[in-house]
Amino acid sequence: MAFDVAEIRGYGYGELGNVEIAEGVVDNINSYARIVKIDELNDDKIAIDSDTAFIGKYEDFSAGNDVLIHVSAAASETKFLGRYMVAKILLAQNGLITLSKNITELISREQFEFYNLQIVTIANFKNLTIKAGAEIMPPLFNIHKLYGGILAIRCYDSLNFEGGHIDLAENGIPSNAKHLFRPLTEQETAANGESDFAKFSGRENFITATRLLLNAGDGAALIAAKNIYGNADSRIGNPKTHGAHFCRGAANSAGVKPANITNIGGSTILIAAENIYNFDEKMIAKYRNAPTKESEIGKGLCRCYIASNTPLRNDEGLYAYDVLHMPSRLEGLNVKDFGNGNFGDIVNPTKAINNYARVTAINQGGCRLTISDETVNGLTPIDEGTLIIMQVIQKNSLHVQNAGDITLAKVMSRGENYVVTDYPAPAVNLAEYAMQIISVPQFTNFTLSTNYTGTPKFDGKVGGVLALAVRNMCDISEGKLNVENKGGAPAYGKAGLEFIGNAQNCKKLPLGEGHGSVFILARTLKLSANSRVGATYSGDGTGDRLGGSNATSTNLGGGYSGAYDEEGTGSAGGYSGGGSHPAESRKGGLGGSGANGGTSTNYREFENFAVSGGYGSNGKLGGLQGAHIFAITDKIENFSQACFSTGGSGAINGAAGYGGGASDITDGGSSGWCFIFCNYS
Repeated sequence: MAFDVAEIRGYGYGELGNVEIAEGVVDNINSYARIVKIDELNDDKIAIDSDTAFIGKYEDFSAGNDVLIHVSAAASETKFLGRYMVAKILLAQNGLITLSKNITELISREQFEFYNLQIVTIANFKNLTIKAGAEIMPPLFNIHKLYGGILAIRCYDSLNFEGGHIDLAENGIPSNAKHLFRPLTEQETAANGESDFAKFSGRENFITATRLLLNAGDGAALIAAKNIYGNADSRIGNPKTHGAHFCRGAANSAGVKPANITNIGGSTILIAAENIYNFDEKMIAKYRNAPTKESEIGKGLCRCYIASNTPLRNDEGLYAYDVLHMPSRLEGLNVKDFGNGNFGDIVNPTKAINNYARVTAINQGGCRLTISDETVNGLTPIDEGTLIIMQVIQKNSLHVQNAGDITLAKVMSRGENYVVTDYPAPAVNLAEYAMQIISVPQFTNFTLSTNYTGTPKFDGKVGGVLALAVRNMCDISEGKLNVENKGGAPAYGKAGLEFIGNAQNCKKLPLGEGHGSVFILARTLKLSANSRVGATYSGDGTGDRLGGSNATSTNLGGGYSGAYDEEGTGSAGGYSGGGSHPAESRKGGLGGSGANGGTSTNYREFENFAVSGGYGSNGKLGGLQGAHIFAITDKIENFSQACFSTGGSGAINGAAGYGGGASDITDGGSSGWCFIFCNYS
């Protein structure tokens, strides 16, 4: 899901100038009022309850001010809950406000009566600085006046955190009134009702781009700034906790939730920023302190979505890298369409569909590639007119930043040991990186209902990647695009950990040392809960195998990266996080320790296997890395997290789940990564 900053009217114009909040608590940044009706004749005109409105310090409901229109609460309806839009006030008179947009674009007249809507002014600063000892927060949602709980700020230049906080804790809908104002949405319901593990996948975070849900418990924040300067001591959400060590469900790798932390009723945070500097994962403190009374139990999963041009370490949506401006989201990949369909329709292929060649030299501005080690057994020859992928592969753990860089191109001419392309290859030094080209068949329709295993294993020079382009329908609703054990590229090593994460890889298709990689370009991708991309097991996990490594009788290990415990002990991996070394301030391995918290002392193995499992329990090594997946599609039918098998197998006969699990006392595999560009699903 891409976020278009134009939808929130950009970063404002800085009308309020430079503001520094040096100390104390400020809870009057915005103004609030209940929307009581839509004008009978005009969709762009609303009536507010001006008699009970809350007028803040900076802007009121006057013509020219920007406002957030928000669907905040409902008794039982959920279809429109959390939806929002930003508009300018064109005219305000006697409680009637004319907007620059039609409110019926947000909610229909027929549905309006089933929800409580509020209007919130947006504070437009040039620069806003929050110093240590200062907090800004919204007022508590007022159950009588039906507004509050949302902070909305924009900064034309910079939002500067210098140790201060944006405090959303306990500022949402009062928990004791949740039954009146906060039903659970479809994404939050689970078999046991209000579950901290209602959604393991992290996909719920992406909902925040279009649905800024206000929870029962903590509040919500809409933050837009051209530049954000972070600070490890600052918090957005709950100042009494932090985002490190906790991801999905606020539990550690063994499935144990800290007693004082919950994500039910936590904060909802939407951030749009062109650039983010000094970002620290601890800043995103969306979790909530666990209630001490039944009446304080919250409702609604905490969420965070960050739209930015700055790549951030990503935990399946916890920190969501996005391209703010839609037209450039595929820039550099050279994707022009979904293929010309010249290979027609294909059903249940069995042989290799791709051919490969190693690139040994790059000349003529990157468009003349000298090749060797070419395969000829695949369906698609590397010939004039062929669509190809040029893929960068790591040679060792010293040079990893560009590993996985890909570009599509068309072969314009073919010589005995070279090709000339219409688009330059990724600019890398072939003394530091390897590169291969992969022929991509362009089907009209692709249908698979079997377990496809025809991709050749990477032999140290070529192979390991399954790639296809489909002009119309790619139907794998009963099929498996299986590249298990087709990898074999060198491990990334310790230095590569900074580049492990979906956020950094929105334009990359790496090749790991365990499973192979999959590239799908299709107008429509049809899936089912039985589909598999990458491997044969469920992306949601097999049984309790939900993470990378394991402890005795527990297979809930880490996925790609864990956090180092500031107190000096090894930290347990989160649901998708590896453990860390007990005495070294460094990130954990892919699929690090389970319940024993990464306290193994086999430091040498940790160094050597940092991205192939990290720590296993009791000094065991982790398994190999899972499949990497890259998909570009206009539409996905029947999306299911189970389809995307990015978990790596355990080192010893291990089954694997989303992050790569293992059997009881063996070693866990690490997670591959998955990035999907999709217009809608």
